[in-house]
Amino acid sequence: MKNVTLIGASGFVGTAILNELLARGHKVTAVVRNPEKISASGPDLDVVKADVADTDMLVDACKGKDAIMGGVKSLGEFYLNTLMHEKEIDWVFFSPAGTLEPGKRTGQFRLGKDDLIVDENGNSHISVEDYAVAMVDELENPKHHYERFTIGY
Repeated sequence: MKNVTLIGASGFVGTAILNELLARGHKVTAVVRNPEKISASGPDLDVVKADVADTDMLVDACKGKDAIMGGVKSLGEFYLNTLMHEKEIDWVFFSPAGTLEPGKRTGQFRLGKDDLIVDENGNSHISVEDYAVAMVDELENPKHHYERFTIGY
């Protein structure tokens, strides 16, 4: 069991990741602007109301955790300008397929490094549920360090 801070746990992707983390028995501190949007509950979930711009509150929510997860709205810019230069923490940047949509949790997908993953028809897509599976897989069995990886069917 990992002790994780999940930033943005009430959003589209955050909700899927939160559900996957809790289903696998991880302890989660969910950092959200609107706690009432969190429908999950249980002894392994602590919901913290915070704005990510409040760095003091965010630092407190992340202290002592095994991992910090969260979505980044400006994916390429943050990866290129910030994470690629970070050498003191072990980070990964997980890029979704071209289309990320509600669907089924199949556990069947392909992973790559920096290239967009496409199917036999040239489509790049993944369900948010399978995206969450792969993200929690990486938490439990890290295979990527100081790099980006991608997903698709």
